[in-house]
Amino acid sequence: MSQEDLEELREEVNELREKVEDLIVEFANIRRLVKERLAPDQIAKLEELMEEAARFQPLLRRLEQLPQLREDTVKEHIDRLLRRHLGPALPPGINVDDAVRVVIEYDRNYSLEQLKQMCKERALSTSGDKKELALRLWLNEKSV
Repeated sequence: MSQEDLEELREEVNELREKVEDLIVEFANIRRLVKERLAPDQIAKLEELMEEAARFQPLLRRLEQLPQLREDTVKEHIDRLLRRHLGPALPPGINVDDAVRVVIEYDRNYSLEQLKQMCKERALSTSGDKKELALRLWLNEKSV
């Protein structure tokens, strides 16, 4: 799953979260009406809202998993990049988990242009996405 896919998923989930929050408010209002003896149409509305809220539960669970999903996806991507640059057997001192931490840190702290400039200053290739540039800088620091 690419970073763009994750962003789209995050936006979709945020929209769904807002809908669920609206449903919860509406459900609370209807619950209050229950105490005042519902009319048949209100009971039907309550059942409809309960069914709709139940449909959103799997999406909310998926939202809770997003941070781990992102880290797992980044880890797989970094592992592939490392093995493409260094071969199937990683040299001593090169750890995928360390690389993931550094790449995530660089991704948060630097823009693509800043990373390209940092690579240029070190006479490194400036091609690739932020993760690849961050990894290239890290490997350069490690003298690999």
